[in-house]
Amino acid sequence: MGVLKFNMIRIEGGEVTIGATDEQIDDAENNEMPAHSVTLSTFYIGQFPVTQNIWELVMGYNKSNNKEKRKPIGNSLIPKVSSAAMGTAIKSVLGTPISGIPGLAGAWWTAIKDGSSQKKDDAEGHYPVENISYDEAVDFVRRLSNMTKIKFALPTEEEWEYAARGGQKCQGYKYSGSNDIDEVAWYKDNAGGTTHPVGEKKPNELGIYDMSGNVWEWTETNAHSYVSDAESDDTIFIRRGGSWWHEAKNCRVSRRYASEHTKKTSGLGLRVVIRENVK
Repeated sequence: MGVLKFNMIRIEGGEVTIGATDEQIDDAENNEMPAHSVTLSTFYIGQFPVTQNIWELVMGYNKSNNKEKRKPIGNSLIPKVSSAAMGTAIKSVLGTPISGIPGLAGAWWTAIKDGSSQKKDDAEGHYPVENISYDEAVDFVRRLSNMTKIKFALPTEEEWEYAARGGQKCQGYKYSGSNDIDEVAWYKDNAGGTTHPVGEKKPNELGIYDMSGNVWEWTETNAHSYVSDAESDDTIFIRRGGSWWHEAKNCRVSRRYASEHTKKTSGLGLRVVIRENVK
């Protein structure tokens, strides 16, 4: 089995305005209004969406529509193995010791300060996992947390948008990392009818890739309005980022889309965060 690790980007906490800000307003939907400020604590977020090689290592299966295109490890694809074997493989991977996060030295993932030029991780060149329901995304997070003894989670939509906008390094771009969507995203006009390997486009201000286009990403946030405290029941959740088969306006950093927890498409995946024990 291949030895895998993935990078988590440190997002320094602070205040940011999300929603229908000036650069978004021409294309903004009603549920993006009004623009408003949020203050978030420091957290870590995946440099890439979860890729098929990592998903299969953790889950033992892969039902992505584009799985035949994913990059092999060595001379073969990752084999199906028992949960115990997967856990052993994950625990055997050593990343960079983490300063400021108690007990995480020697973790199998690597922490990167925002904006770092450190080499990209083993997800690079692999296709994002897709055709994933919210329930499956939650199950992945649970299994990953159990295997690594690190508390992973899906991002809240506020965390997702804060990271997509560049956190405290935000330059006010319409898309994640640029006002020119072709620089940062695979979408309807350039994707050729399919997903693409992660990391092929330009990153945003924090060194995060593919937050616009390629695949939508589940958040843990229930569907709700910015003008009301009322929330939906626990069956409808917000997804973010747009995908390879959506128009440019759907790949904006403020675009919100609500879906049933059972929704699965070839343009819907996930990204993970760590927010506990982060200083």
